[in-house]
Amino acid sequence: MSAVKYLSPRISYKLTPEFTSIAISAKGERWKETLLMAWVLAWTASGLYFIFQLGADLPRDTKLAIVVLLFFWVYFEFQIGRALFWRLWGVELIRFSEGQLSVKRSIKGYGKRMDYFLDNIAQFEVVERAPRSIVTVMEDSFWVIGGERIAFEHLGRKVGVGLQISTEEAKKLRDLLEKQRKKFV
Repeated sequence: MSAVKYLSPRISYKLTPEFTSIAISAKGERWKETLLMAWVLAWTASGLYFIFQLGADLPRDTKLAIVVLLFFWVYFEFQIGRALFWRLWGVELIRFSEGQLSVKRSIKGYGKRMDYFLDNIAQFEVVERAPRSIVTVMEDSFWVIGGERIAFEHLGRKVGVGLQISTEEAKKLRDLLEKQRKKFV
């Protein structure tokens, strides 16, 4: 068996004759995780307060406004909670096997695996972004699940991998992906 090797502290890989497995951890700095946890707790508390206010003796229009606000609250509660779980336990898994590439965004083992035929993938490219654009800032934000740094085209559809990795990590990962694509095609 081959030993696990590292491209960076967040990116590990294992090479065997039958498959290549790459794992990209979503873990970040501890203080950012703590801030995100505090945000989730404060957001949850505020939503519970609004739910509690629905039982109070308030005018009908005020209760209607609270219900509308709660729809937005539920949506953002879900998004923030998902981002927190991703940061605590998320791993992006990429696996090459004979003629196939599998990509899975896993949170504690749960997640949907997507399979792609290597014959339908031309090459992997590092996604270039303007450093000062609002899109780049948002995609690199800690509370967002996104910011794919490597892309490939499969049957006319762009697919991204390498969530929020640095440009240096993206170049190293692209080279590894390209080498493995050629090996298993």
